[in-house]
Amino acid sequence: MPEVTVANVPAREAIENFRAKLKITSRRSDEYMGAIHAKAFTVAGATKIDLVNDFHGAVASALENGTTITEFRKQFDDIVAKHGWSYKGSRGWRTRTIFDTNLRSAHAAGRWQQIQRTKKARPWLVYYTVDDSRVRDEHRKWHLVALPVDDPWWDTHYPPNGWGCRCWIITASDAQLKRWGIEPAKAPPINTTERMNTATGEYYGEVPEGIDTGWDYNVGKAWLGPDIALGKRLISMSDAQLAGALPLIGRQIDELNTSWKVWLKEREGQPPRGYAHTVGFLPAPVLSVLKSRDIVPSNAAIVIFDRDTNHGRGDHKSKLARITKEEFQNLPVELDAHSAVLIHGDELVFVMKEHADGRTSRAVVAVNFTKKGVQYNSVRSLGRVPIANLRKKDYELIWGNL
Repeated sequence: MPEVTVANVPAREAIENFRAKLKITSRRSDEYMGAIHAKAFTVAGATKIDLVNDFHGAVASALENGTTITEFRKQFDDIVAKHGWSYKGSRGWRTRTIFDTNLRSAHAAGRWQQIQRTKKARPWLVYYTVDDSRVRDEHRKWHLVALPVDDPWWDTHYPPNGWGCRCWIITASDAQLKRWGIEPAKAPPINTTERMNTATGEYYGEVPEGIDTGWDYNVGKAWLGPDIALGKRLISMSDAQLAGALPLIGRQIDELNTSWKVWLKEREGQPPRGYAHTVGFLPAPVLSVLKSRDIVPSNAAIVIFDRDTNHGRGDHKSKLARITKEEFQNLPVELDAHSAVLIHGDELVFVMKEHADGRTSRAVVAVNFTKKGVQYNSVRSLGRVPIANLRKKDYELIWGNL
């Protein structure tokens, strides 16, 4: 049996995950639940952004420098004194919750990125517990469960699976499973119970037994965002289903536009770290055309990486190539309001707002652009060009009008 510890997780990817989180204030622990925690850093009861920023910095330092819980508690005391923060619960419990929850979630998310890159050679995941008296009974039943990386069971049971959960997974090849004497089996049954906040009456829905409310999601997949998950679902839908999903996509665009503005502010002045934000989805008519040409996107979401946001802001030499600041600040809405889509090789050109100077704003999106072993539909450039340039023979109109 292999000797494994949580510390064998790749630190770089865990740090990237945590650094990419948006800092938001919250009043209580259940104000933001589920996959939103993969995108956001919150501390229950921290209602001032400066306080949240300081806590985020302390946890980030712990990830980057291997800070112990004792050292973190000293930082916690300094932050509390600085802001005059009055918190609920004991100091020991509060610091342990902030420290362990964020570090373990970041490690798990970073680990998932590694798993995706190596799953051809190591196609199995094995669930592990610490195997001591503190392990929950339900989690103990999952100890040594071996399932394929892409088994849907991991969508809800990829650890951590609750507050204080110390479970983790390891990857394995066929030969390793045989050597360790672990037999792959069917996924354990998922029985659910209804969860509700008895104090507020808020209904949380059906949650798998053995998993704390708000933890029934894969933190690694959710790091890419619930919008990426939606993008994957859109790919598998029929044309009729896609048409029915339009209201959902519309609501998602509004949410993306809001979070995009926050993300831009967070990233301003920061060096590029490979972070990305979703800015839209490939429209149903475009998906139909791509599928008919055997071009199958890995998902329907469109992202832009932080390395490319300076270009989008217009921080480059050619003034004529810029889109307006307002357009860039509302890119998800502007992209969604496109009037035409053209194709050139594996790139799509979204034609957006027409300007008085006869030029048109456009976004070039590369389909299945690969970064760190993961495929995205990535915005490669934004600019303003003469409409005549888009009518050239090497561009093919596949939707709308020029």
